[in-house]
Amino acid sequence: MIIRLTVDNIYSFGESTEFSLIAGKGTTNDRHVLRGVKRDDISILRSSIVYGANASGKSNLVKSLNLLKKIALNGIPGTGIPFYKLCTELKERATLEVELKYDKTYYAYGVVVNSKEILEEWLYEINKRSENKIFERKNSSDGVRVEIGKGLISDKSLSQMLNYMGETTPKHKSYLSEYMTRNGKNLNGVEEVFDWFSNRLKIIFPNTKFKGLSFNLHMKDEFVKPLETMLKFFQTGINKIRKDKIKIEQLTDIDIRIIEKIQKELKLRKAIFLTSRDGKANYTFQLDLNGKLQVFKLRTEHQRIDNVPVTFEISEESDGSLRMIDFIPALIDMTHNPSVYVVDEIDRSLHPMLTYELFEYYFNKICNNRDTQLICTTHESNLLDLKLFRSDEVCFVEKDKNGSSHITSLIDYKPRPDVNLKSGYLLGRYGAIPFFGNLNDLHW
Repeated sequence: MIIRLTVDNIYSFGESTEFSLIAGKGTTNDRHVLRGVKRDDISILRSSIVYGANASGKSNLVKSLNLLKKIALNGIPGTGIPFYKLCTELKERATLEVELKYDKTYYAYGVVVNSKEILEEWLYEINKRSENKIFERKNSSDGVRVEIGKGLISDKSLSQMLNYMGETTPKHKSYLSEYMTRNGKNLNGVEEVFDWFSNRLKIIFPNTKFKGLSFNLHMKDEFVKPLETMLKFFQTGINKIRKDKIKIEQLTDIDIRIIEKIQKELKLRKAIFLTSRDGKANYTFQLDLNGKLQVFKLRTEHQRIDNVPVTFEISEESDGSLRMIDFIPALIDMTHNPSVYVVDEIDRSLHPMLTYELFEYYFNKICNNRDTQLICTTHESNLLDLKLFRSDEVCFVEKDKNGSSHITSLIDYKPRPDVNLKSGYLLGRYGAIPFFGNLNDLHW
């Protein structure tokens, strides 16, 4: 789970900006909070919705987290670092840090980067009152130096190996990823944080398509039955998702060079989703236990009034149904695994009542007693309801006069329990809405 994300000089965030999921003292909707058990435990919100006008920076918050994920799992991406540009003097130095919970332990992982190198990298074990260093890595003109936390490694040769590993880590790569690649040992916390970035943090952008669906359709009971139940619950009209095996030679609408590349690069227990040239057909590729490539065509099945099943291509479904096909695997995943889902523009192509229902389903059916989190950006003002969300779960992003994005929480406005949040928001009481000029000034 995410406790707090801090970003500085990245995308539209010109100054150090904090996005916090630390729960306030309020007791309303208490099931929305994972309460700490011990004295030094941190109470964390299970959800957050982020509002803002177009180009306010709310999507950049999601992109910043996604960038930190890429850096942690590998290193500086080939596309470089998107520094904040609306300043008098461009600073090519950005900071990203996330505080997170993995099972019963809290960590803080962060980096300072320029366009080509990781200048600093750190990992600490934290709680309410203290922090203990696991490692710190600094890149200077003298080379890369790594400092391991005191008392963590008693074996001198192992300590020397971990330091050498750090010193020989390429400057554009993360120590976190190098430790895993080189099979590092005995440095508690590194494997957990790497696993959190790799397997527990999942980010869905508006153009994300069916990744969870194509990866999990091979599961008969754990995934398929809940999938079909939810498709009916959300009234999509879809009875089931069909996954029909086809022969490779039947793939006349996929470039043969792409198929050959998949055969070379696909790994066991992984899947690749592809759409045909004309955008009408959808396929998933995976390896069987013998390493042989298998191809499945994904389609939907509806039911006629006389109960006869009718098959549709996925591309024939409405945008709203397709968006639910994106989300439902996430809901199912959260019922079985500790997961953090960050969704940019959750309301895209969804009816307001359906978006509301999706959150109610999450709160009532999924999040209780699980380490799950659902964080979304949205324009949907119907979600501004203190019966659905706590005031500390609602955030606003807006830009100042210099074009730098800032984040505020609804709790800072101390809204009364009976206040009409939607009306107040649309009137500009909390900021984060667009303001337009006079149409007459356009001289059309």
